[in-house]
Amino acid sequence: MLQKCVLFLLSTMFGFAVASGFIAFIVLIGIIPRLIAKTHTADQVMLYEDMVVLGVTAGNLVFLYQIPLPFSFIGMAIMGLCFGIFTGCLAGALAEIVDVFPILSKRLHLRKGLPYVVVSLALGKCFGTIVQWFVLTK
Repeated sequence: MLQKCVLFLLSTMFGFAVASGFIAFIVLIGIIPRLIAKTHTADQVMLYEDMVVLGVTAGNLVFLYQIPLPFSFIGMAIMGLCFGIFTGCLAGALAEIVDVFPILSKRLHLRKGLPYVVVSLALGKCFGTIVQWFVLTK
């Protein structure tokens, strides 16, 4: 019994450490401030912070304890859309942090059409995900 309690405490502490690191990473690359600036919702900063912490905590609990989520196909589609939006924000923020697009445009001598490159990357990612989901998972 003591061994299970110690294991529970250690796994909970390490889970919080990893979740804290993930939240710090998200804050560091500026996803939350950028979303706040784009949506003009600076008065809701506390709500953003609470939702990030609750989302990371809930995600850890669902993953760690393999909690089944009783969603219909529509619920799963909405959840997938939300995950995709988050992943897109994360990828865009990372790309801006490491200056991928300015370096890419300089190396490829791209002076015009950079927005088309970004849209093409997003559509390619979307198409690849749809193919993986509907074709490769059968």
